Amino acid sequence: MLDPMCGAGTILAEARQAQPKVRLMGGDLDRRALRAASLNLRRMTPFLLARWDATRLPLPDSCVDAIVSNPPFGKQLGEPDDIKMLYHRMVIEYNRVLKPEGRVVLLVADRGALMSAVKKLPWHLQREFSPRILGQIASLLVLAKTFALLTESFVAGHRGACLRPGVYHFAITENAMRLPIVWSLAVWLVAFSAPIVADTIEITTPMPAPVWATMQRELLRANAEACREFFRNYFDDRGYLLCVERWGGDDGPDDAIECCNDWPILHALGGDDSVLHMYKKSVGGASSPIHSSQNQQSPLRT
Repeated sequence: MLDPMCGAGTILAEARQAQPKVRLMGGDLDRRALRAASLNLRRMTPFLLARWDATRLPLPDSCVDAIVSNPPFGKQLGEPDDIKMLYHRMVIEYNRVLKPEGRVVLLVADRGALMSAVKKLPWHLQREFSPRILGQIASLLVLAKTFALLTESFVAGHRGACLRPGVYHFAITENAMRLPIVWSLAVWLVAFSAPIVADTIEITTPMPAPVWATMQRELLRANAEACREFFRNYFDDRGYLLCVERWGGDDGPDDAIECCNDWPILHALGGDDSVLHMYKKSVGGASSPIHSSQNQQSPLRT
């Protein structure tokens, strides 16, 4: 199985845990992402990681059984045409290295751009899902390659030699894994299962959570507890700050409430619902133009 844009290696890690005998290959252009992938996969040998351009893979023709990947959603690219060009070059190269009757599973934000790129390839769409990723509707597409081959003009200049197992050209990164575990597992299932005829995927085998996911949940839990401690110490039951009310001056309640600015982000990332509740209560208290009888005549500036 190949992930040509593996990032921190989430898809490869899920595939290894679900199918230990599958040979894994992955690569990325980002050295920092490869370093993260090598750390995440260090206990899941054997595998191959390489620094490469996904549009010019150093692999021979028809050497891969399945490709599972999460190409860029296009948010970091300057123009819509950039993502269209990337998809066009990407799928031509994927078709070259994919064996006849091989499968490609891609998660993309711009379905139209991908389908436009593959319309001249010998691929046919088998299934399609529409997961919501960080609030955005994406497309999870399962495509299969037929026996038809591209002309030499499409693949000229893209052939190369296979790399040996190992890790190449990596450096450290702080990026978290890109794919949530639920749909990375779904990606793997549709890539390696038999032809899909049912409308649902039933997962009956429990899987232990990967270490990175457990650590991420612990980080969210610890931050939520810190918010609760802060709220207990510096707010009353109404949500008012326990501070000297000097409206219009330095270090007043309008400055103190800024400590809560990022609490909605913590909640959006998966923090406890109590974090959002405390934020709303604290902002409601700080936004009230009357905190006491001493400043009933002081208008609130926004």
